[in-house]
Amino acid sequence: PYDMAALEEFEPVIRRIYDYAAAAGLPLDTLIHESGTAQLEINLLHGDALPLADQVLLFKRFTRQAAQQCGMHATFMAKPIAAQAGSSMHLHMSVVDEASNALFAGADDADTGMFGHFIGGLQKYIPEIMPLFAPNVNSFRRIRPNHSAPANIE
Repeated sequence: PYDMAALEEFEPVIRRIYDYAAAAGLPLDTLIHESGTAQLEINLLHGDALPLADQVLLFKRFTRQAAQQCGMHATFMAKPIAAQAGSSMHLHMSVVDEASNALFAGADDADTGMFGHFIGGLQKYIPEIMPLFAPNVNSFRRIRPNHSAPANIE
């Protein structure tokens, strides 16, 4: 896992993905080999939620096309192979004020009280919004202890 040499095997499809992204005006941030077999992590740049949602859909579409053109299959299923690491998508959230100051980091990068309330709110409301995060049966194959997923939700 996390082997740079493993990326050489996927160079043709990676090149096509980057070419399609450039043609679509979609800047890609990072690409690494992840822990699962043939598993790549490709990061989009951070930004506002609605435009990013559109970018994610566009990215998935041209990634599938690039893979198909290289004789491969791209999937975004949460757990496509039972004995392998989970896949799909995760989100990083940044909450800032009008001046772009981070609201969760205080002096000396200590967590603010607002951060604690945010985490508490997530714990309280995640069960109600799970259909958005895990919209199908396959999504729940990954939500288990020791599978890099939030298994402690009620």
